[in-house]
Amino acid sequence: MIQGKPYFDYKFLGVESFTKALKQSGVSFLPYEDPLVDTIRTGDASFFTNDDTITLGVCAKDGTDIYFIDFGLLISPNIRSHVVFLYSRKPTLEDVRLTIDDIETLTVEKLETVKKQVPFPIDTGTVN
Repeated sequence: MIQGKPYFDYKFLGVESFTKALKQSGVSFLPYEDPLVDTIRTGDASFFTNDDTITLGVCAKDGTDIYFIDFGLLISPNIRSHVVFLYSRKPTLEDVRLTIDDIETLTVEKLETVKKQVPFPIDTGTVN
């Protein structure tokens, strides 16, 4: 587990959802409906839009259940960027709220890492 966090790992997946990656890898999983999603959407309405997706599920690895929440955040009219968080137990509302609080910080950290890896400067100026 990441110290002080309810999740033990997270991954930025880009445009592919975690469930799609699991299917392609042949890993069985069970998505589940939970009123937690509606509570998240209404309680954190300033963070999520109606076009964002939130998928909860569970899969098994080496006989152990691993719970996940895949956030698909709309970044352009037809593209979502996915980040998945993994839990050793079914996450509670408080766990998810703490996770949501981390999304922005983790995203900025990831962008800084990518920025350092780009071999050339990115010019964001206008073209004449």
